[in-house]
Amino acid sequence: MRKLIGYCAFLGITSLAGVATPGFARAETQQAQGILRAVHEATLSSELAAQIEQIPYREGMAFRQGDLLVSFNCALPRAEAEAARQEVRVKKSAWDTNIELDKFQSVGRYDLIAAEGEYRKALARAKSLEIQVSYCEIRAPFDGQVQALKVAPWEAVSAGQALLTIVDPGELELNIIVPSGWLTWLHPGSEFTFEAQESHSTSTGHITRVLPQIDAVSKTVKVIGVLDTEDGASVQFAPGMSGRVAFTEGREAAND
Repeated sequence: MRKLIGYCAFLGITSLAGVATPGFARAETQQAQGILRAVHEATLSSELAAQIEQIPYREGMAFRQGDLLVSFNCALPRAEAEAARQEVRVKKSAWDTNIELDKFQSVGRYDLIAAEGEYRKALARAKSLEIQVSYCEIRAPFDGQVQALKVAPWEAVSAGQALLTIVDPGELELNIIVPSGWLTWLHPGSEFTFEAQESHSTSTGHITRVLPQIDAVSKTVKVIGVLDTEDGASVQFAPGMSGRVAFTEGREAAND
């Protein structure tokens, strides 16, 4: 019995039973620990090896979707892309000329096919360089704030290097680990009350998803919920806050 109590305390799970009258429904308050996570969070990386020119937003600063977050010195890729566009025009002109000559049977079939191939190869290279140029700017994929900067302007970075972490603190989910036995009554739509340990702010909420796999060792399962906060009240909660989650379980009491 002592081991069972200790295990429940480790999970942060308690059960407060109400007084049950035989034959009537009884309610039990089940408690667990939850932690708030941002729905939108990302670490953005460089797609190319280049020197950073600008990082307009510093740590903690807010931005809007589409705002410029990082720009690179891309003088060389832009020059190569322009040269490739000019090459496409030349190859297209040569192909068009061969098409006209073919109408008068004044060009060999091989030369006509070769001219088309040269044009399409130049077109593919130009598109490839345009994609490279598009990596010269990183824009915000969603509204949010800069959580962490990992580089600084004028630094040279490599392809795949992490640059900054961004997060949207306005849209949160509550991650909760509960005993798998609770799945007999806990389901999407189940309501709860959450109290943040850091701010002592409270909010009602409801479960939105139940993960499909149960941990075989701890006999627990992860469920995810959202808080029923208004836009103005959401500032009382932040990603990373943790606290107590209380559910009310209703069941029929057994007749003695």
